[in-house]
Amino acid sequence: VVIDQEGIEKIGIRSFMKITLSVDHRLIDGVMAANFLNRLKYYLEFPKGLDFINIKKAKLF
Repeated sequence: VVIDQEGIEKIGIRSFMKITLSVDHRLIDGVMAANFLNRLKYYLEFPKGLDFINIKKAKLF
């Protein structure tokens, strides 16, 4: 529910996706996890950046 300019509650449609990642900080540094999520976000927003033929070569870190 969102409130419009007149103060009336309405159902609003928005593009939104929540992603979480749990890592064991004894094994993976938090910076690496953040970089992974940032790269994943980029590929989700701009899928042309992915080479689907060579998906194994996609740099997610």
